[in-house]
Amino acid sequence: MGCPSILRFALLATVCSGAIHAESWIRVNRLGWISGAPQKATILSEQNLTGKPWTLLDGTGKPVATGAMPSSLAGNCPQNPMPYGAVLSFALADTGTYRLVVPNAEPASIRVTRDGFDFLARQSLRHLRLMRSGPEQFLFRHPSHLGDSASPLRFPTDDWSLGTWRRDPSRRAANLVGGWYDAGDQIKFTLTIAYTTYFLLRAWEANPDLQARWLSPSPLPDILDEAAFGLDYLAKTIVDDTTFVIEVGDGRDHSQGARLPENDKLDGIRPALAALSPAQMGSTAAALALGARVFRKQGHSTRARKWEKKARQLHRMATRPGARRQSAYWKDHVNDLYRDVDPFDNLALMGVELFRTTTDSAYLRDAIAWSDSTRRLPRSDWDEMGISCALLLSPHHRAATEIVKSTLRQARDWSRRNAGLWGYPEAPVWCPLQNWSAFGAEALVASGTVDEAASAEFAWDVLDYTLGRNPWGVSFFMSPDIPGCASNIFNPIYFLNRQFPTGAIAEGPGSGGLHRELSTWFHLEPNEPTARFNTDSIVFFDNSTDFQTMETVIGQQASFLYLLAVVTKASNGSARTDRHSPFEPKSDSAKSPDALDRI
Repeated sequence: MGCPSILRFALLATVCSGAIHAESWIRVNRLGWISGAPQKATILSEQNLTGKPWTLLDGTGKPVATGAMPSSLAGNCPQNPMPYGAVLSFALADTGTYRLVVPNAEPASIRVTRDGFDFLARQSLRHLRLMRSGPEQFLFRHPSHLGDSASPLRFPTDDWSLGTWRRDPSRRAANLVGGWYDAGDQIKFTLTIAYTTYFLLRAWEANPDLQARWLSPSPLPDILDEAAFGLDYLAKTIVDDTTFVIEVGDGRDHSQGARLPENDKLDGIRPALAALSPAQMGSTAAALALGARVFRKQGHSTRARKWEKKARQLHRMATRPGARRQSAYWKDHVNDLYRDVDPFDNLALMGVELFRTTTDSAYLRDAIAWSDSTRRLPRSDWDEMGISCALLLSPHHRAATEIVKSTLRQARDWSRRNAGLWGYPEAPVWCPLQNWSAFGAEALVASGTVDEAASAEFAWDVLDYTLGRNPWGVSFFMSPDIPGCASNIFNPIYFLNRQFPTGAIAEGPGSGGLHRELSTWFHLEPNEPTARFNTDSIVFFDNSTDFQTMETVIGQQASFLYLLAVVTKASNGSARTDRHSPFEPKSDSAKSPDALDRI
């Protein structure tokens, strides 16, 4: 893991961890700070710096702030790699480049800007484009899995808890061309495609200015073009009134080895797993209902009517007498693939989004009943839409308001006790950035609706953590325009094409214990640059064989876009993505020669 030169990136960032041998390290958002937004630097050190002086210099070398290092917060979390750690907070309004100096650390050069993060939205959408399955491709991709046009239907065996499936006796097939590949593999999961589509649409609703005009010839803004791609696929999953597809592909995908989707030997024989599974139906209907509302406002009435009709159809299927409240899934030989044990949050989201689209109070009554039935504490995850649902229900249901307040209060308390240096809302296990991004965005939205302003800072802390204010000083958002970003992606679409993964977001840090269990699958080098900042409980490796930390998931792209939408709206009222970042090249080059050498 190298580090682009400071000069090349206009003195934007701190020096990469591992580039020098120091006793202290400054960790900041590698793109800098937004004027008027929370501005933090985390200091890590092998020695106690309490009371030592720090200085912030402006571009002329003049001190603009000085102080003494506070007491250490490092002891409050086993995920902190050094015995000393503290957070410095600033409130700089003037744009420009500043220099933070602390004892025994390489000084950090930090840019303050008003709209310098805009290009992240474009590049995040770029990665989603490249994960498309079917004939609609982008840049260096080719049409793939066109054989999904006749996917043989399979249905679960009588005991859904076994996660086993059998071929439809009538030998039926369904057209499931389209959708996104979920991660480094090539299976298409309705649950995660619905999640991704839903948060793309939430991002648009939160800030319609979050749009990019350089990716697609479509007349639609790019974020809506990508959402429409997801909505069109979700509509296909509803084959008829008794057949709903939750997955295309199965465990055989994991035994094929690295290959491009267009070269997959399974094309043409990949099964479509069909079940009236409430978790997947709820999330799909929520995305379709929201899509209908958004596109109707944009004047696309034909598409809106189609998607609303499909959402209503799913609601009828989910509320028939005897409808199951157990969700179906595929049980792989390694694990259960996206098993959602409690569907009520997904169903409640379906109800509230149908109500918001149709104003039919019957949908609202169902949403409230389902919300009251969920057995889980609300959070954000691919299988947990509770915080989003409760936030949308809060104007209509007092219990939902209390759920939001309680959830945010518990997250704040946990974070203060356990993650004071970083500000994330829960312990990282696997792919935490997806969950944290959605949670942080909802916390910021809630701060303006249910009077929980103290939770708004989650959004900024998660953004910082994703972009470099983390123990490793690494941006998990991969871009040739971000110094010190991770680059060694676990995804064959990139490394077999020898392309830098512009816009992809690494899964990020994960549980050390789980990583050790999976270690036989990884091929880590003896001197991995990030290892010095790992602990027994949390690890991160920028290594292309490490699918726990360097794989990507489509839901993470969407939840990060939602986070960008709400923070840019909160900071300046507009993402202004029609402008290039001052740090982004004007060309559409996806390649970074230095990074390609490392893949």
